[in-house]
Amino acid sequence: MAERRSDHCVTCARSVRCDRNRHTISREHMEDRPGFAEYVLERINIQEMAQNDVQYMCYRCWVAANRRQARYEQENNKEAAIVPEESHEISVPSYKRVANTSRRCMYSGCQHIDLHRVSFFLKVHLLVEYRVYIPQSARICSNHISANEWSSLYENGETIFTPDQLKDLIDTLRNAYKNKTFLDFENIETISPEELYFHTGLTHAQFGTIINETPSLSEELKKPKTALGAYLLKLRSGEPNVRIASQVGVSKRTLGRLFNKVRDCLTREFVGRHLGFDHLTREDILVHSLTVPNQIFSDPTNPAAIVLFDGTYIYIQKSKNFLFQKKTYSLHKYKNLLKPFMMVCSDGYIIDITGPHAATTSDAVIMSQMMNDLTSPIHYILQNNDVFILDRGFRDSIPDIEMRGYEPHMPPTKDRGATQLSDIQANKSRLITIVRWVVEVINGWFKRDFKLFRNVVFNKSMPHIFEDFRIAGALINAFRRPLEDSPHADAFVEIIMNRIDVPNRLGNYVVSENVNRQRAVFTTIDDASLNIMFPEMTEDDVVLFSLGTYHLKLAKSYVAEHLRGGDGVYRIEVSLTPRPNMTEYGILTDGCTLLRARILSRHVSNKIYYTYILINNAQGRDAIKEHYCSCMTGMRTLGACAHTVSVIWFLGVGRHLENFVGPANAWDDIIIESGNTI
Repeated sequence: MAERRSDHCVTCARSVRCDRNRHTISREHMEDRPGFAEYVLERINIQEMAQNDVQYMCYRCWVAANRRQARYEQENNKEAAIVPEESHEISVPSYKRVANTSRRCMYSGCQHIDLHRVSFFLKVHLLVEYRVYIPQSARICSNHISANEWSSLYENGETIFTPDQLKDLIDTLRNAYKNKTFLDFENIETISPEELYFHTGLTHAQFGTIINETPSLSEELKKPKTALGAYLLKLRSGEPNVRIASQVGVSKRTLGRLFNKVRDCLTREFVGRHLGFDHLTREDILVHSLTVPNQIFSDPTNPAAIVLFDGTYIYIQKSKNFLFQKKTYSLHKYKNLLKPFMMVCSDGYIIDITGPHAATTSDAVIMSQMMNDLTSPIHYILQNNDVFILDRGFRDSIPDIEMRGYEPHMPPTKDRGATQLSDIQANKSRLITIVRWVVEVINGWFKRDFKLFRNVVFNKSMPHIFEDFRIAGALINAFRRPLEDSPHADAFVEIIMNRIDVPNRLGNYVVSENVNRQRAVFTTIDDASLNIMFPEMTEDDVVLFSLGTYHLKLAKSYVAEHLRGGDGVYRIEVSLTPRPNMTEYGILTDGCTLLRARILSRHVSNKIYYTYILINNAQGRDAIKEHYCSCMTGMRTLGACAHTVSVIWFLGVGRHLENFVGPANAWDDIIIESGNTI
């Protein structure tokens, strides 16, 4: 057969018309290098390769294939796993590096565009603590700087280094050794902004604000900045006192005394300024409200204060005090814990934190005690008809809340004997969750920004751990920006007002006619047919359809599971003949097509949900006329469940993407298959 030449890369289809950026490969070349061949054959059609003597690769894929060859040689116990002389790259076991590019964040798969150079301090820290080298061109986004979570860099890094990168790695360590010193908080201006933020989560100005708002620190301590810096370092990192003492240049015993002093001073002066019912009024709560909850649960002419309640957890050690151990053991979490109780505005501003409560005390009991305590400050701040947003754990306290004149809103539970929520119940549940996610975010901030609360607290620390938790809450209020309205907030409100009372006609039809059991009238369709049947959408179309991004994130995980475990496409069926009796349920079927998909449950392996979507020939999300799913919340017409959103995202968006990678795709290879041995 005549040789066929291509102007595109055989593995990624990128144009390689420029001779300088393309490399020639052949079957003979691949036979001599099995690791290289493995990379290529994963990405091309092997029959096409057999028909062509010569193919081209772009420079980027050429380098990636060479790295695969180096890893192959390393795994086969070759002492010097060196890739071809053209690249002069070397494999260094046990050390990793991130991508050497300034076009994206150094975290694999991150799409944020707010990129920054990586500070020298952070490079040294990651190299020493995590064995991860950061090249000179690497960049990091603001989100990952704030998250302060670095372990995944090693798991997704490369072991291949160039000579220049190895030289830079050694120079980084030499310069770090020359500049090695204690954290001098007394001369805080000598600490770089990046290093200060890494250790304390604050800027220089914010650190100064705490000093100014807590004058007793300067009055009672000789080195107030050192004491405050060490305490913030403890909250931020959760490191043992011995290690923190070595970082700030004091003894362990002295550090313990400094912590006690700082804790007392902050609790007396700083916390009262930023946390508790004494530091704000009802008008302040009205200001800390977002558009969606205001429009749904409040009257614009007479606005109500909207407060979200929830309990969170601080995990602790077992105690030799058996009575205390019984009170702190949770049958829900199967762990010993203490419960702080949170009161939060709808934009995430923390009103107050009470506790610590026993693990055996439910949220409903805590709320009832608060309602029945006439001296509680909540009754002096809030008024009749103010709104409480709750979860189902508060159901037993609803009578006490209503007795005090407040208006509680809680997701409904399904009727006795029912298998799923009705359309009205499911819609009301969505109204709660579209507002209540805020309190879950705030709970996450505590353990993300203050690693002390991620760990199991030692018994020695339990007497003051709740003070630490309140101080952390005051820091969040003082220095973190409250959550903001979604750019789609007004559109969400309009959709809610239009669809809150819309019944799920398709769901009523499927249930009444027992369509789930009918197979003959549905025909499985292949990927080629989908281009005609389902319109192309944008991410914004799916966000508006699902009323937020939460279900969209779950949807991508569902899509990844089905593509990973199947033949590359959902099992989607279509009803080729007009469905009988649909008009009797108020469903207009002219020009419409009924699709059915089978979705695996993410919790139970043998559980399958049936998802139905009725579409017409319109464009975008307007093409979706009716939808229904057999899951618990599948009857909702206000948005949709994650199963329905996953099918719509896949058909409208996902199948048009060139390279879709599922969330946390790197975890697929961690667990070995049954029968395999190490």
